[in-house]
Amino acid sequence: MAALVNKPPEAAVSATDNNLQYIGGHQDGVGTTYHESGTLRLGDDPDGSVTDVHGHFHHVTNAFCVDQSIFPTVGSANPVPTGLALSNLIATHIVSRFTSSPLVPLEDGFVSLFEETLDQWDRFGHGVIKALPGLGIIECGSVGAASTLGFIRTNRSFRNFVLRLHWKAFDIGANSGVFLRMPEVGDGGLDQVYRNSIEIQIDETGKDFDAARYPQAVYGSSLHKTGAVYGLAPATRWASKAVSPRFAEGYWNAFEITVNDDRISVLLNDEPVVREARLPAHLFGAGFIGLQCHTDVVQFRNIRIREI
Repeated sequence: MAALVNKPPEAAVSATDNNLQYIGGHQDGVGTTYHESGTLRLGDDPDGSVTDVHGHFHHVTNAFCVDQSIFPTVGSANPVPTGLALSNLIATHIVSRFTSSPLVPLEDGFVSLFEETLDQWDRFGHGVIKALPGLGIIECGSVGAASTLGFIRTNRSFRNFVLRLHWKAFDIGANSGVFLRMPEVGDGGLDQVYRNSIEIQIDETGKDFDAARYPQAVYGSSLHKTGAVYGLAPATRWASKAVSPRFAEGYWNAFEITVNDDRISVLLNDEPVVREARLPAHLFGAGFIGLQCHTDVVQFRNIRIREI
């Protein structure tokens, strides 16, 4: 207390000091304890809470809080059991990141959008995008490649649908996306695609790029991290699997994206990261499904769709 008001220690308990009011006239008895909590409260709103429901910091990649700081509110009773329960929940979530989403058979009502070749997809832009023979995998990007923009897209359009697919990344800096209601590519080229498509982001760093800003890249943006509707609706929680080791089976993530008129919802590994977000009017129409090649390598498999 003395240090806070830049006073010598003997002045810290003076009731006449104008810089400090000392309240209380007794010392705490033997056995008295305090349980500091709060300050890093958890919640679904990245602008109104510090950590998400898994104790993960909204705006910091790969950092968690596992103590009583994450309490959204504090009661009068001993908080240690609640703190232990939440810490156990967070630890369970961290461990679950190292399990892969299983490959599932085609569900009733769904049709597959990828059958070993890219014959039913159109390609434009740059970068390496290829089908891996016999594996049922589309690979977008090259190891170590940065900011190489290219796309493949379905050769038919969709308006309202449920889209399910698996993806995995091999580097924390891997950047890709699933594009929905993509327009025809005219003279506007890729700029037209970005302006008039819905993008579901794949980027654990939350990279927010703005060419007119310095610095151009700002990291930790909930509007630009995995599961977010890019620039429109934030990812409210960190639910992705761990980055996969190369030349191994790795950890597949499962996306379920529901687009219905002016609303969109995103499940990542069965967790709601976007709930019923509203879309702007210029994104109401039908369009193509696309996969982006951007930074490093992201793989996709088990891509299927059910129209609503």
